[in-house]
Amino acid sequence: MNGKEISKLMEENDIKWIQIHFTDVMGKLRILHTSSEEFLDNILENGINFDGSSVGFARVEKSDLIAVPDKDTFIILPHEENEARVIANIYNADGSPFPLDPRYVLIQTIKKLKREGFDEIKISPEMEFYSFHRQEEKYEINEQSGYFVPPPFDAAKNYRKELSEALIKSGHLVRYHHHEVGRMQQEIEVKALDAIQAADFCIY
Repeated sequence: MNGKEISKLMEENDIKWIQIHFTDVMGKLRILHTSSEEFLDNILENGINFDGSSVGFARVEKSDLIAVPDKDTFIILPHEENEARVIANIYNADGSPFPLDPRYVLIQTIKKLKREGFDEIKISPEMEFYSFHRQEEKYEINEQSGYFVPPPFDAAKNYRKELSEALIKSGHLVRYHHHEVGRMQQEIEVKALDAIQAADFCIY
């Protein structure tokens, strides 16, 4: 995807704010929000400066870093109003890749594996999580007996369906969703992705 295509998508979807995502050295998601005007005028091509020491990337005296959007990761967020998301790669102030950026480390690892003869590195993420209800449910699932349990015992079915549909609208190919073994444990699996796309999905 190039700048013109992104600008057109933003106009067609009345995008007012952009979420810029990256992960710190521990894999924790970090997000900053910028206006669509600032994003198109400057950040999309040049990135945005930030204090790397505040997220554990560097010491204060060498903390000037730049988050540069990867244009291919731009998506409209179906669960937000007038917002889109892009994932950034992290660079030093001199324009060189920041070596502790987890995304950069993965990209270099993929290149190494390809040099060793692997054509593709595919991963099919299985996202498992728990959902809890504020109100008491009429039907309950006993611990370790919930695998593939049907409604009405599976009270989270509609929530998983809504979440899966949002993922599909974001361009992710959902294979299936179901109740997992544990009580209130859920799973959504997407089709196999290239390693970097799978990692991006898992922080989305």
